[in-house]
Parts: sequence; C-alpha cells; structure tokens
Amino acid sequence: MDSTELITALSCSSDENISLLFEAGAQPEEGFLAFKEHHENQLHSLYIHPQLTEFQNYGPWLLEIDNAERLPDYLASLQGCAAVIVSTRYPSMLAVQLSRGCTMVQPDGSTALTRFYASHVMETLAQCADCDWHAFLFNGITQWWLPCETQWQALAIKPSEVDKPTNHIIRLDKATWQQITDQP
Repeated sequence: MDSTELITALSCSSDENISLLFEAGAQPEEGFLAFKEHHENQLHSLYIHPQLTEFQNYGPWLLEIDNAERLPDYLASLQGCAAVIVSTRYPSMLAVQLSRGCTMVQPDGSTALTRFYASHVMETLAQCADCDWHAFLFNGITQWWLPCETQWQALAIKPSEVDKPTNHIIRLDKATWQQITDQP
C-alpha cells in the first residue's frame, strides 16, 4: 500500500505524537509476543477494561512512533495496521482515551465490543459531532489516517459541536448503529 501521501503529511509540531494503531490478533501469536517484548515501552493496549485484559494479545494496540522515518518500515512489516494517528496527547493517554471506543452502547441498551477503528466505523463516528462522546473520543487528535485499497487516506473529523461534554460513553442511536453494522 502506498504511504507516500501519509508520510508527506506527517510534518508534526514538537507537541504532537505519532501513533500506529494495529490489531495484535493479525500477527502470529509468537511474533506479536516477541514484538511486544522488544517494544514494551512504546506499546499501549486499548483493552484496558478489566473484562478485556485477557484478550489484549488479540486486540488493538497503539505503537508510539518516536521517529517518523521509521513509520514506513512498521507499515510494511506489521500486519493489521488500522490507523496512523497524530495527536497532542501522550500515546499512553491517547490509548486510555481510545479504549472507550472498544465498547459501545447499542440502541437497545446492551453493550457491544467493537472494532471502532475499522475504516467504515470511523468514517461514521467522525461525523457525529453533536454527541458528547465525540469530544472525548477525538480530543487532541489532529490527524487520523486510514488504510484504503491502494493508499492511506486522511479521515475528515468534524469539530465537536458540544461546548461542555459530560459523558464519554459511546451511545449510538438506531440510525448510526445501523450505519456501522451494515458495512463489511
């Protein structure tokens, strides 16, 4: 996949951090465990909820990219890359923030474990600027890049319309839930 446009756009300021969001389950387990050991100070699981910690070796992780020049190597060698994120938040704090997206409350009130970072889901969530949780989920994120068929594409995130958000729990109405579940 061509990452030229992505790499060109990553001219970050000194107060921004680059993170690579990937699914550990896309790696052979032995390979991921070796990668995890080698990069332990740069990795942050999004499965931090006590009921999810046993599944960390299969779920989403953030890898801190301390040198943007190394990003193409990670993109080429790491399976399951789901996003490249530029944020003013420290990666460990960004992982906590994004962990809230792993579970969503469905219209019927039940909670679902989701792959919120999947392209078709993120494209929908990024447009829900009138929801409280939008301000929490996208706080400090200046760029979000998604893998597409031939190249990486920047996600358009609408600015939050909620002045004083109070609830970080992602509760979806029927129409939004239908949008994200109708896709592959």
